[in-house]
Amino acid sequence: MIDSSRGSILVVGAATEELLPAVQALESLAETTLAPPAEALGALARTDPDVLIVDEHDGRELLAEAAALRPAIVRILLRSSDGAADGLD
Repeated sequence: MIDSSRGSILVVGAATEELLPAVQALESLAETTLAPPAEALGALARTDPDVLIVDEHDGRELLAEAAALRPAIVRILLRSSDGAADGLD
């Protein structure tokens, strides 16, 4: 049985060695689901998360769709720290 009082987090991205430790750390805070980008909208509907975390590569459009579907969801966009100019600043 899932303890819904802990809340839930949906992380959208590939199961890479960089992302998996972050997902494991988040699991100590809330029920956490990792979904590949191609399954993001389905996972959003299925899990009804409190927080959505997406990679900037695929994430801007998904965050806009999530805001329209679930206005109260907390949305987080991950960025790389390579210093490249990307128009987010």
